[in-house]
Amino acid sequence: MKENIHKVEYEEKFVCFVDILGFKDAIIHCEHKIFNRDPSYFYHALSTMRKPPNDLEMNNFKVTQFSDCVAISFPFSDHQHIQLYMLINRIVELQQFLLEGALLTRGAVAKGTLFHDDSGIIFGPALIDAILLGSNEKGNNPYPLVKIDSKLKDDINAFELSNRMITSEHNFDYVEYIKYYPNNDPEQIKIIQEIIRYGLNHKCQGVRKKYEWLNIKWHER
Repeated sequence: MKENIHKVEYEEKFVCFVDILGFKDAIIHCEHKIFNRDPSYFYHALSTMRKPPNDLEMNNFKVTQFSDCVAISFPFSDHQHIQLYMLINRIVELQQFLLEGALLTRGAVAKGTLFHDDSGIIFGPALIDAILLGSNEKGNNPYPLVKIDSKLKDDINAFELSNRMITSEHNFDYVEYIKYYPNNDPEQIKIIQEIIRYGLNHKCQGVRKKYEWLNIKWHER
Protein backbone atom coordinates (compact mmCIF):
# COMPACT_ATOMS: atom_id res chain seq x y z
CA MET A 1 0.00 0.00 0.00
CA LYS A 2 2.88 2.39 0.77
CA GLU A 3 3.98 2.13 -2.85
CA ASN A 4 0.75 3.90 -3.88
CA ILE A 5 1.24 6.86 -1.53
CA HIS A 6 1.86 10.09 -3.42
CA LYS A 7 5.03 11.68 -2.08
CA VAL A 8 4.71 15.32 -1.04
CA GLU A 9 7.11 17.72 0.64
CA TYR A 10 6.81 20.77 2.83
CA GLU A 11 7.64 24.21 1.44
CA GLU A 12 8.70 27.36 3.26
CA LYS A 13 5.62 29.60 3.30
CA PHE A 14 3.87 32.52 4.88
CA VAL A 15 0.49 31.39 6.19
CA CYS A 16 -2.45 33.12 7.79
CA PHE A 17 -5.20 31.36 9.70
CA VAL A 18 -8.40 33.34 10.35
CA ASP A 19 -11.38 32.39 12.49
CA ILE A 20 -14.59 34.26 11.57
CA LEU A 21 -16.19 34.95 14.95
CA GLY A 22 -19.94 34.51 15.31
CA PHE A 23 -20.18 32.78 11.93
CA LYS A 24 -22.55 30.03 13.09
CA ASP A 25 -25.08 32.47 14.54
CA ALA A 26 -24.77 34.71 11.48
CA ILE A 27 -25.64 31.79 9.20
CA ILE A 28 -28.54 30.61 11.37
CA HIS A 29 -29.90 34.10 12.01
CA CYS A 30 -29.40 35.87 8.69
CA GLU A 31 -31.65 38.76 9.67
CA HIS A 32 -29.40 41.09 11.64
CA LYS A 33 -30.97 43.94 13.63
CA ILE A 34 -29.17 46.46 11.44
CA PHE A 35 -29.41 44.75 8.02
CA ASN A 36 -29.95 41.37 6.37
CA ARG A 37 -27.09 39.01 5.55
CA ASP A 38 -28.37 36.66 2.88
CA PRO A 39 -26.25 33.87 1.32
CA SER A 40 -25.03 36.31 -1.35
CA TYR A 41 -23.19 38.30 1.30
CA PHE A 42 -21.22 35.30 2.54
CA TYR A 43 -20.56 34.06 -0.98
CA HIS A 44 -19.19 37.43 -2.07
CA ALA A 45 -16.90 37.72 0.98
CA LEU A 46 -15.45 34.24 0.66
CA SER A 47 -15.21 34.09 -3.15
CA THR A 48 -13.49 37.49 -3.34
CA MET A 49 -10.95 36.33 -0.80
CA ARG A 50 -10.13 33.28 -2.93
CA LYS A 51 -9.19 35.29 -6.02
CA PRO A 52 -5.41 35.58 -6.49
CA PRO A 53 -4.02 39.11 -6.20
CA ASN A 54 -3.30 40.91 -9.46
CA ASP A 55 0.41 40.24 -9.55
CA LEU A 56 2.47 38.00 -11.80
CA GLU A 57 4.49 36.76 -8.83
CA MET A 58 1.40 35.49 -7.01
CA ASN A 59 0.86 32.27 -8.96
CA ASN A 60 1.22 30.14 -5.83
CA PHE A 61 -1.38 32.02 -3.79
CA LYS A 62 -3.60 29.40 -2.13
CA VAL A 63 -6.73 29.60 0.00
CA THR A 64 -8.60 26.96 1.98
CA GLN A 65 -11.94 27.79 3.58
CA PHE A 66 -14.23 25.54 5.59
CA SER A 67 -17.15 27.06 7.46
CA ASP A 68 -15.70 29.80 9.71
CA CYS A 69 -12.05 28.87 9.16
CA VAL A 70 -9.87 30.44 6.46
CA ALA A 71 -6.22 29.68 5.65
CA ILE A 72 -4.19 31.66 3.10
CA SER A 73 -0.60 30.89 2.07
CA PHE A 74 2.22 32.18 -0.13
CA PRO A 75 5.60 30.48 -0.70
CA PHE A 76 8.86 32.26 0.00
CA SER A 77 10.58 33.64 -3.09
CA ASP A 78 13.01 36.29 -4.27
CA HIS A 79 10.07 38.72 -4.03
CA GLN A 80 8.81 37.67 -0.63
CA HIS A 81 8.43 41.29 0.52
CA ILE A 82 5.73 41.62 -2.17
CA GLN A 83 4.13 38.36 -1.06
CA LEU A 84 4.08 39.35 2.58
CA TYR A 85 2.58 42.72 1.64
CA MET A 86 -0.08 41.05 -0.52
CA LEU A 87 -0.92 38.53 2.20
CA ILE A 88 -1.40 41.22 4.83
CA ASN A 89 -3.33 43.38 2.39
CA ARG A 90 -5.69 40.48 1.63
CA ILE A 91 -6.23 39.97 5.37
CA VAL A 92 -7.10 43.67 5.78
CA GLU A 93 -9.62 43.46 2.92
CA LEU A 94 -11.25 40.39 4.47
CA GLN A 95 -11.42 41.91 7.96
CA GLN A 96 -12.89 45.20 6.72
CA PHE A 97 -15.51 43.54 4.53
CA LEU A 98 -16.63 41.14 7.27
CA LEU A 99 -16.76 44.01 9.78
CA GLU A 100 -19.33 45.66 7.51
CA GLY A 101 -21.48 42.57 8.07
CA ALA A 102 -21.00 42.63 11.86
CA LEU A 103 -18.56 39.73 11.69
CA LEU A 104 -15.29 40.01 13.59
CA THR A 105 -12.13 38.04 12.89
CA ARG A 106 -9.33 36.55 14.95
CA GLY A 107 -6.21 34.73 13.84
CA ALA A 108 -2.49 34.95 13.16
CA VAL A 109 0.18 35.14 10.46
CA ALA A 110 3.16 32.78 10.73
CA LYS A 111 5.93 31.44 8.54
CA GLY A 112 7.56 28.04 8.29
CA THR A 113 7.11 24.67 6.65
CA LEU A 114 3.71 23.93 5.14
CA PHE A 115 1.94 21.78 2.58
CA HIS A 116 -0.92 23.53 0.77
CA ASP A 117 -2.16 22.37 -2.63
CA ASP A 118 -4.74 23.53 -5.18
CA SER A 119 -7.36 21.09 -3.87
CA GLY A 120 -7.33 22.83 -0.50
CA ILE A 121 -5.42 20.23 1.51
CA ILE A 122 -3.28 22.06 4.05
CA PHE A 123 -1.14 20.92 6.99
CA GLY A 124 2.23 21.57 8.56
CA PRO A 125 4.04 23.18 11.49
CA ALA A 126 3.46 26.73 10.21
CA LEU A 127 -0.32 26.22 10.20
CA ILE A 128 -0.24 24.87 13.75
CA ASP A 129 1.79 27.91 14.82
CA ALA A 130 -0.76 30.26 13.25
CA ILE A 131 -3.75 28.47 14.79
CA LEU A 132 -2.25 28.42 18.30
CA LEU A 133 -0.98 32.00 18.16
CA GLY A 134 -4.32 33.32 16.95
CA SER A 135 -6.49 31.46 19.44
CA ASN A 136 -7.86 32.91 22.64
CA GLU A 137 -6.93 29.89 24.75
CA LYS A 138 -3.35 29.20 23.60
CA GLY A 139 -2.44 32.55 22.09
CA ASN A 140 -4.08 34.75 24.73
CA ASN A 141 -5.93 36.60 22.00
CA PRO A 142 -9.43 37.63 23.20
CA TYR A 143 -9.67 40.53 20.73
CA PRO A 144 -10.83 40.61 17.09
CA LEU A 145 -7.40 40.90 15.51
CA VAL A 146 -4.88 38.91 13.48
CA LYS A 147 -1.57 38.62 15.31
CA ILE A 148 1.86 38.53 13.67
CA ASP A 149 4.28 35.80 14.74
CA SER A 150 7.43 37.26 16.30
CA LYS A 151 9.42 35.20 13.76
CA LEU A 152 8.27 37.70 11.13
CA LYS A 153 9.66 40.71 13.00
CA ASP A 154 12.76 40.93 10.81
CA ASP A 155 10.66 40.53 7.65
CA ILE A 156 8.27 43.28 8.75
CA ASN A 157 11.13 45.67 9.53
CA ALA A 158 13.10 44.82 6.39
CA PHE A 159 10.10 45.41 4.15
CA GLU A 160 9.09 48.60 5.99
CA LEU A 161 5.57 47.35 6.64
CA SER A 162 5.48 48.25 10.32
CA ASN A 163 4.37 51.86 9.90
CA ARG A 164 1.69 51.15 7.32
CA MET A 165 0.08 47.81 8.05
CA ILE A 166 1.17 46.61 11.47
CA THR A 167 0.32 47.89 14.94
CA SER A 168 2.18 46.95 18.14
CA GLU A 169 0.29 46.45 21.39
CA HIS A 170 0.63 44.33 24.54
CA ASN A 171 4.06 43.04 23.42
CA PHE A 172 2.80 41.68 20.12
CA ASP A 173 2.12 42.93 16.59
CA TYR A 174 -1.13 42.63 14.69
CA VAL A 175 -2.56 43.51 11.28
CA GLU A 176 -3.98 47.04 11.27
CA TYR A 177 -7.43 47.06 9.69
CA ILE A 178 -9.25 49.77 11.63
CA LYS A 179 -6.99 52.82 11.44
CA TYR A 180 -7.08 52.88 7.65
CA TYR A 181 -10.73 52.01 7.18
CA PRO A 182 -12.00 54.11 4.21
CA ASN A 183 -13.87 57.29 5.15
CA ASN A 184 -15.40 57.99 1.76
CA ASP A 185 -18.77 56.36 2.41
CA PRO A 186 -20.77 58.11 5.17
CA GLU A 187 -23.53 55.50 5.05
CA GLN A 188 -21.06 52.67 5.60
CA ILE A 189 -19.39 54.54 8.45
CA LYS A 190 -22.81 54.96 10.05
CA ILE A 191 -23.47 51.22 9.74
CA ILE A 192 -20.12 50.39 11.38
CA GLN A 193 -20.95 52.73 14.26
CA GLU A 194 -24.35 51.06 14.66
CA ILE A 195 -22.70 47.64 14.62
CA ILE A 196 -20.32 48.70 17.39
CA ARG A 197 -23.19 50.07 19.50
CA TYR A 198 -25.07 46.82 18.98
CA GLY A 199 -22.03 44.78 20.07
CA LEU A 200 -21.46 46.92 23.16
CA ASN A 201 -24.94 45.95 24.35
CA HIS A 202 -24.65 42.26 23.54
CA LYS A 203 -25.87 39.88 26.26
CA CYS A 204 -22.63 37.84 26.13
CA GLN A 205 -19.73 39.32 28.11
CA GLY A 206 -17.14 37.77 25.78
CA VAL A 207 -18.75 39.44 22.76
CA ARG A 208 -18.99 42.77 24.58
CA LYS A 209 -15.27 42.59 25.40
CA LYS A 210 -14.42 42.29 21.71
CA TYR A 211 -16.60 45.26 20.82
CA GLU A 212 -15.21 47.33 23.69
CA TRP A 213 -11.75 46.89 22.17
CA LEU A 214 -13.11 47.62 18.70
CA ASN A 215 -14.88 50.75 19.96
CA ILE A 216 -11.64 52.11 21.44
CA LYS A 217 -9.72 51.46 18.22
CA TRP A 218 -12.48 52.94 16.07
CA HIS A 219 -12.42 56.21 18.01
CA GLU A 220 -8.60 56.32 17.87
CA ARG A 221 -8.68 56.39 14.06
